[in-house]
Amino acid sequence: MAGDHERDGRALRLEWACVPDVSHYCLAALSYLREVVSGLTVHPDRLAANVRAVSDEVCTERLMLLLATTMGKPSAYAWVYGHSQHARTRGLGLKEHLLRDGRILEHLTARQLDDIFEPAGYLGESAPLVAGVVTTARQWLKERTAWKPV
Repeated sequence: MAGDHERDGRALRLEWACVPDVSHYCLAALSYLREVVSGLTVHPDRLAANVRAVSDEVCTERLMLLLATTMGKPSAYAWVYGHSQHARTRGLGLKEHLLRDGRILEHLTARQLDDIFEPAGYLGESAPLVAGVVTTARQWLKERTAWKPV
């Protein structure tokens, strides 16, 4: 009875019609995804080179958050944005531009800049989270493949 009093029952019939279709499309998408992933070859050296090539762009949030501790978030955002645009128009990386400009050293040390623009330091908890998901997925698959119908 709660459902009748919560909302119009006509919508429920539409959901009943949609759920099987959505489930079917989801299964089809997962089937395609399995095919794509099974043929995937990961090249860690290429991945690292690609991340390093865009490390200035990837690490701007980290720079802004560290600057925000001394100048406030809105000012830090505007400062990083302005310097990012200036560096881009001159064809420089942001870190290179900041060091040439020199004013960044009023707020941060050169060592802090090195740490900020090191992409490996920006991974946070991603490695343990991915390891946990992979472990759980492997266990789930192991249990499913070990099960045999009677």
